Amino acid sequence: MFEKRLNQLYGQRENVERLINAMETVAFNKANIEKLKKGKEALAQTIEEVDVDKVNELMDDVNEQVAMADEIGEAMAQTLGNDDIEEEDLEKELEELQNEEMEAEMLQAPEVPVSEQKSEKVEQKQPAIVEVKGDLLAELASAPSAPVSKPEVKQNKELEAITAGLGI
Repeated sequence: MFEKRLNQLYGQRENVERLINAMETVAFNKANIEKLKKGKEALAQTIEEVDVDKVNELMDDVNEQVAMADEIGEAMAQTLGNDDIEEEDLEKELEELQNEEMEAEMLQAPEVPVSEQKSEKVEQKQPAIVEVKGDLLAELASAPSAPVSKPEVKQNKELEAITAGLGI
C-alpha cells in the first residue's frame, strides 16, 4: 500500500516537473520572440534611414579611394633614377668593360724573349688558342703569393723508416 501511494506521488511529481519545464520553455520562446520583434523593428528603422543608392555611392567612393591609395603606394615603391636601364644591360656593359681592360693589360705586357734554338716539334705545333672566361685578374689575385713549401726530406726518411719497421 505504501508502495502504491509512493509510486503515485512520484508520478504526480514527474508530471509537475514536466509542466514546469514546458512553462520555462514557453517563457524562453516568448522572450526570444519579443527580442526578434524588437530586432526586426530596429533593422527596419535602420533600413529606412539608409538609402541603397547612397550605400552604392559610398562603396564606389571607398573603392576609388582604395585604388588611389594603391597607386600612391606603387608610385612610392618605384626606384629613383634611371628606370630605363635593365639589369641585363648593366651586366653586359660590365662584361664589355672588363674585356676591354683585360685586352689593354695584355697589350701592355712585356714581350717574352724566345730563344733561337727551337725544337722541330715545337715549331710544328700550332699555337694554342686560349679563351679567357671571367675575370683572370681576380683568379690570379687569389693565388698564393709565397711559394708552397715541400715537406722536408727528413720527415720523409723518418716516415719510410717507420713503415719499413712495421713491415708495410
